[in-house]
Amino acid sequence: MPLFGTCERSRFWLCTDGCGLTCATVTWTLHIYAWAVVNKLLLRSWFGWSFWGMAHSCLYTCIVALALISHGRAMLTDPGAVPSDAYPLPHHFSKLEAQGGWRKRRCCAKCGGMFKPPRAHHDSVTDRCILKMDHFCPWVNNAVGLFNHKFFLLFVLYTMLSCGYTLALVVSRFVFCVRLKPYPMDEVAAAADEESCDELGLLTILVVMEGVLFGLFTMCMLCDQSPMLFSNLTKIDRLKGEKQGAHGKVNEIFGTRTSCGAWLSPFHDVYFPRDIFDDVVGFIQRSPESNVSAVLRMKDEEIDSLENGLIERDFGAGEDCASSRLRI
Repeated sequence: MPLFGTCERSRFWLCTDGCGLTCATVTWTLHIYAWAVVNKLLLRSWFGWSFWGMAHSCLYTCIVALALISHGRAMLTDPGAVPSDAYPLPHHFSKLEAQGGWRKRRCCAKCGGMFKPPRAHHDSVTDRCILKMDHFCPWVNNAVGLFNHKFFLLFVLYTMLSCGYTLALVVSRFVFCVRLKPYPMDEVAAAADEESCDELGLLTILVVMEGVLFGLFTMCMLCDQSPMLFSNLTKIDRLKGEKQGAHGKVNEIFGTRTSCGAWLSPFHDVYFPRDIFDDVVGFIQRSPESNVSAVLRMKDEEIDSLENGLIERDFGAGEDCASSRLRI
């Protein structure tokens, strides 16, 4: 069993794509570099160990930490890879059979003929079908899907905030150093500040370039992603002409937790209650426990047609996909 990977046997989810790993490393390096420059060259030389210096340092550190934690969650969270034992929902099975069977209508040949739920799409990088896939982002080295879309948006949000905070501090420091907005202090402090202004050089310029570039990039990303918060539609859904997500009353990005703290926290997973979970993901798993729970969720008329006993499903090989038959 591999320790890291995107296959179903992997213990921990991690895309091992070389380009994605490089981009993820660059992302962490740039965040840590900006944090070090802002704290050492700007805040320490400007405010020292004063209350305002510590307050700015703590706030900036929290924003950068939230950005990096969100990035880690987006990269290491299974975005919604469809398992090999996925099976259509009971109330969808009859519709698919009337259309020729799910083995012909909802079958992914790239995944070995397994069932592909509605709104699931095959990602060539992770080589898995991803639920509610939006796109593959090399910066987080992962496909963005149902269960990590929240962390991706939080990463973009906190990165944009850290870039804005960085630019605000640099501009304020520059204005102070050229004496456009004098800051009252005694002569000793003024002399020390004169010396600290001379330290602002190439490193600060690089931070400004980083802040402008990635600040604009993340702001554009948020503007592009914001419609999904209200429509539950991914980019692929919009390209296909969809008008509304499958569950208009449930926010599929942040789940059913409605508190602002849960939405903005990278420590809270995306949560859906059991009564709507299967409908959100669009499949059930072919385990004995899942079979029993599926029967309990069937309509009354479907349950009445079943005799006492357990439902067994035998799966064999078919022409295009795994064939199945339902027996009582």
